[in-house]
Amino acid sequence: MGVAMGELEDELQQLRTSRADELRGLLREVEYDTRNLGLTISGRFLYLDFETGRPKLDELLDLMEESILEYCIPWSKRAGADATRLADLRRKAAGLFVQKQGARQRSGEPAELLLYLLTDVVLGAPKVATKMWFKMHPNMVIHGADGIHLRLDGASGAEVYWGEAKLYGRLEAAMKSIAESISTSLPGAAGRIRDIDIVRDNCELELSSSEAREHLMAVLDPYDDGQLRDTTVVEHRACFAGFDYPHLREVAASGGRLVDGFAGRYSARVAEACNAFALEAVGKGLGQLSFVLLLLPFESVAELRTRFFERMDQSR
Repeated sequence: MGVAMGELEDELQQLRTSRADELRGLLREVEYDTRNLGLTISGRFLYLDFETGRPKLDELLDLMEESILEYCIPWSKRAGADATRLADLRRKAAGLFVQKQGARQRSGEPAELLLYLLTDVVLGAPKVATKMWFKMHPNMVIHGADGIHLRLDGASGAEVYWGEAKLYGRLEAAMKSIAESISTSLPGAAGRIRDIDIVRDNCELELSSSEAREHLMAVLDPYDDGQLRDTTVVEHRACFAGFDYPHLREVAASGGRLVDGFAGRYSARVAEACNAFALEAVGKGLGQLSFVLLLLPFESVAELRTRFFERMDQSR
């Protein structure tokens, strides 16, 4: 591994979430073969573990709340901070989330936090830029990708994940919205250029060598001038969709009797979603891209939003 790649790898490991084991313990997964869709689509089709017939939403909300410091505050601001300083930064992190009640009802910020956690833990790619830090006001919207993550693969490979995150009542609506968002953020689009500038000026990585910094930017920049002849870069769109899944209420109403059959029922819903997304992607002219779908069903995304923002209010 070259000096630049070695330094990148060491720095990336520092950025991994400290909540990985907790999240893995909460998640369960079903499989679906996406090869018949005719596109480069893979997926991790997740659901929360059950307790007495209900998904462990409280535990997920606990984990999300505990992750806001790492999600919102750059590593350079946290490194070496004592307990008092970290408590101050955590309050600042909670204050960055949207506060207007009307905006909260449709806010994607809880989805973006989940995208961050899942891309890090499930896909093994830590974030390389903390976009929440640049909010000048809690109700400000930051445009561009919902997450920028990087995973190094061996001595000469890198995978970049440009994230999109949605919380919708209907899964098909989330799939459509993701495809629409991606179609406006392709290489050369204003949002993509702005994202690259954010990483260039405010990267999470404390890279000491100019070679490593140049290497990172060349990995992220689709118009790189040729610095990466020894590195294979693969770009993916990491697409998180949290959505209402009414069958979860049926499981709860059964007192847990339907838990054993949940995975099979959910697998069929996953198949419908993947086919719907493939149609949307083709319709938007995105057939040349690589997608990784991250699906997570809820009894109610409205409840998830409400309870998450209640916690942020208590933490400010």
